[in-house]
Amino acid sequence: MAKPTRIKEWGWVTLRAIVAGVFAWAGLVKVGEPGQFQAAVDGYRLLPLSLTFIVAAYLPWLEISVAACLWVSRLKRGAEWVALGLTVIFMAALLSAWIRGLDVECGCFGGTSTSQGYWWPIGRDLALGLATASLLSRSRNTRLPARPATSSRAALRD
Repeated sequence: MAKPTRIKEWGWVTLRAIVAGVFAWAGLVKVGEPGQFQAAVDGYRLLPLSLTFIVAAYLPWLEISVAACLWVSRLKRGAEWVALGLTVIFMAALLSAWIRGLDVECGCFGGTSTSQGYWWPIGRDLALGLATASLLSRSRNTRLPARPATSSRAALRD
């Protein structure tokens, strides 16, 4: 029988895989359809048209990079913060569109419309945010080992 700590560790790995998978999938879908994603970003009416092109060009690559960095131990914590920040921004944009009565294409995973309601995309982002916050909480408690201190003489010789 597996030890409880080993099962718990696999739970964290699974959660990290889910978060990374969501960001990778979202980024890859948008990279394949930049024009459609640009139209979705423009539909939120939060940015001038010139900035929607920039967001549509770079956001998918940022999402793919975050997904990859979630697996690199030295980059993991930063990637978790970026993932959490993106999730908060996505939720804020959805809430803003909902409050203003817009029927927008979510743009999260391609051309998903919010015409059936905002509850599903907001709930999905909330779950993703909670999962990412859990990973952040976990990584805060498991720090990387400190680098060995070097003497000032050794540092000057290099």
